[in-house]
Amino acid sequence: MQFEEKLDKLEELVSKMEDKDTSIDDAFKYFDSGIKLSEECLKMLEEYKGKLTLLTRQLDGIKEEGFDIGNDN
Repeated sequence: MQFEEKLDKLEELVSKMEDKDTSIDDAFKYFDSGIKLSEECLKMLEEYKGKLTLLTRQLDGIKEEGFDIGNDN
């Protein structure tokens, strides 16, 4: 499941928990599922952060090497 799909599912679970017709047993099941989904989302965000950090470092390396386009007068 993609990150956005997980967020949508979390929103759905919250809506179900907020529904006054939801039993306490079902609410706890939704809560448990929501905790697991939120942990998966946090893990995905950490992975994305790591990838972004790596890409940023690679780009910084390219910028540092750069090209000398100074004037050769």
